[in-house]
Amino acid sequence: VLILIVGVSPLFGGVSVAHGSLRVLVGLLFGATIPLDAIREVAREDGDGPADPRYGVRFDRQNRTVHIITSMRGIVVIRLSRPAPARVGMLIPRRFETLRISVHEPDRLMGMVGNGVPPPGGNAG
Repeated sequence: VLILIVGVSPLFGGVSVAHGSLRVLVGLLFGATIPLDAIREVAREDGDGPADPRYGVRFDRQNRTVHIITSMRGIVVIRLSRPAPARVGMLIPRRFETLRISVHEPDRLMGMVGNGVPPPGGNAG
């Protein structure tokens, strides 16, 4: 029971932005630190994404997208310009190119990580 509580409890995880990086932690199940300059695109999924009702932490079949879904609301999709390292479980290393994550405040997350992302078809400056 303790592994289950520590493994998935919100008390042992979260999403934060500090020191030029996005940090995603889901207890013992998943951990990644993504440099903000590696983020190519940030978008809110408004129900037009994959209709996959599975919850939890999982990778797609190609190991390119990590899904961290606790709710079908507030899903943010973050695409990277280069693969980022992650830790799955306690020791298994993986790399991913897209993060699909559900959060309580998607607009706030998009604002925090999207400041350095150029608008589609445009330049940052």
